[in-house]
Amino acid sequence: IRTAAPFPGKFGIAMKIWENLWDDHCCKPLIPTAGTAEFADFELWAREAQNLRVVNRLDGLIREYLVVLYPADKQNTEPMQAHRAAWYDSNPVDASGCWVFYPWSRTAVRLPDPHVYQAIRTARNKYKIDGEEQDTLAGKCIGVAGLSVGQSVSIALAMERSFGTLRIADFDALELSNMNRIRTAVWNLGLPKTTIVAREIAEIDPFLNVETWPEGIHAGNIDAFLNGLDLLIDECDSLDIKVLLREKARAVGLPVLMDTSDRGMMDVERFDLEPARPLLHGLMDGLHSAGLQGLSNEEKVPHILRMLEVDQVSLRLRASFMEVDRS
Repeated sequence: IRTAAPFPGKFGIAMKIWENLWDDHCCKPLIPTAGTAEFADFELWAREAQNLRVVNRLDGLIREYLVVLYPADKQNTEPMQAHRAAWYDSNPVDASGCWVFYPWSRTAVRLPDPHVYQAIRTARNKYKIDGEEQDTLAGKCIGVAGLSVGQSVSIALAMERSFGTLRIADFDALELSNMNRIRTAVWNLGLPKTTIVAREIAEIDPFLNVETWPEGIHAGNIDAFLNGLDLLIDECDSLDIKVLLREKARAVGLPVLMDTSDRGMMDVERFDLEPARPLLHGLMDGLHSAGLQGLSNEEKVPHILRMLEVDQVSLRLRASFMEVDRS
């Protein structure tokens, strides 16, 4: 792929393509918009590029969009042909939509304008999520801390288009043993989890804004991570960071959700409605993030069992806690 990359400067967009092809952690596609010089340059580059996969099903997407607009005419050939002709009269192919180029897979996809894409993508949400609610969600910023279980959370949010901006944080790279709970491909082994998740979301919906925090959450960046969030989803493993997230979220009135896979446990902490609410429903009373730093796994177990409520934890999970770093 790299030997077939474009020569910098040959086309206006060439340098951006060149830089992204060489960036192993690139996770944002290039999106040249129809009617711009960048769009024309990209098409010139694409004609000469080697090993480029091109996917252009724009007409099929427009047909799908017209069914969304005129569902009663779905089975009527003549009305749908009239709708299609009217659409292209108002929206010439060379002046609408965009190309989306994914450097990590060397794939270019022709898509309609973002509002058309969004309408098609969310059509089958109706009316579990109505149009006004979908617009509201498009203005929301959600943070996900921890990308093992958090990967599934992030992908589900993207599929439903439940945010406008998603911040994802995890300091870790993908290991093979992570793949019992992370649905991904083996060629992603060794990549930062943030890169993997951001790429997957971009491949579902390139118009969603995803911010990656590959250093994870720590005392030095937590305020910036939480700033402007509407919802925090905690899926991190670090006990002191779990407590720190809640200490900070309570201070700014930010709601927190946490899913724990053992026996389907879901925690909801509405610090936005209950600013004095005890951390984790009072199960963390007396614990402070500063006092939990540097604990060994064995030292963490009593606190974790307290947090999960030991009598609610499955026998197998309790047994597994005792075996961490031992077997």
